[in-house]
Amino acid sequence: MDSSPSALQGDLGGVRAPQGWVPYRAAMKPAPAEDATERRLLSNHPSVGTGSARGAGCLVLFGLPFFAAGVIGLLAGAGRVHLQGNEAPLWVLGVLGAVFAAVGVGCMAVGVRSTLRERKLVSDFETYAEEPWKLDAWDPHFAPNVGGSFLGRLASASFAVLFLVPFNYFVLLAPKRPSPLFAKALVAFFDLFALGLLSYALYLVFRRLKYRDGRLRYPSFPLFVRDPVRLTLHLPRALQGRFEELSCVLRQAEQLWEERGEQNALTTYELHRQERRFRRDEVERELPLEFELPAESPTTELHGDTVRFYELEVSAETPGIDYRAIYLLPIYR
Repeated sequence: MDSSPSALQGDLGGVRAPQGWVPYRAAMKPAPAEDATERRLLSNHPSVGTGSARGAGCLVLFGLPFFAAGVIGLLAGAGRVHLQGNEAPLWVLGVLGAVFAAVGVGCMAVGVRSTLRERKLVSDFETYAEEPWKLDAWDPHFAPNVGGSFLGRLASASFAVLFLVPFNYFVLLAPKRPSPLFAKALVAFFDLFALGLLSYALYLVFRRLKYRDGRLRYPSFPLFVRDPVRLTLHLPRALQGRFEELSCVLRQAEQLWEERGEQNALTTYELHRQERRFRRDEVERELPLEFELPAESPTTELHGDTVRFYELEVSAETPGIDYRAIYLLPIYR
């Protein structure tokens, strides 16, 4: 079967196939979508790569006082240490101690892990200079779904809820004196914020459970910029026949820390994208895809201050929980 752009133009009713798209199977006729090469900010994108270990030692030192305060709070909550002038119940002190101890342990663990990982990368860099994909923890057959990760958000939401427990007790439940209305409103606002974080984390949990059998497979490993990017998308059973249109976006992006006001924020920019849309009657359980990248596209770099990567974002609106997955791709030069 002739799969040239001119032949496809006839199949699509006179609509020219988008530039850079090469059909993997002529029977698959995606709705036309334009490719884009423009630096665009991506909001709420999951963290990708390992980043830099710079400042890891300071992070360990930063966590020490939190850990020490947490230990004191836990001992006070267990009745082993008496805090002069304390009128709070022991369980409140225990919760407060657990929160501070968790912050301290988390900071120190991230600092130590970053330092050890950086040392290993330095020692392995010369060994794998010609094969940089061996520095990264890739599955040689299936792409990792970084968009389905919910453990970090669930941990953050749980921490926010626990952190607010003492404030709710002292301001709303058992204040020694009537609390000002402003204080009550402030605590209530942060309660709603924590509830929103927890609700979104639970949403991600249920989405992962609903679409847990979705996968993205690449026929060869690694993938190279110079070659067509061939992929096979295994759609979840819960998605079959329950959507009107499926969107597949191949994206080249970079992620770095930038100053936002007075704080540093992890920022993600889209550098290039190719989007393909498929109607429900055009999609089977396995969906073959093929893209061609610009010749000047950079290689994947998952370490350092600026992380560069490729991903395939798949999404569809469905009854109930919408489908969305972000698969990281091992594309190198």
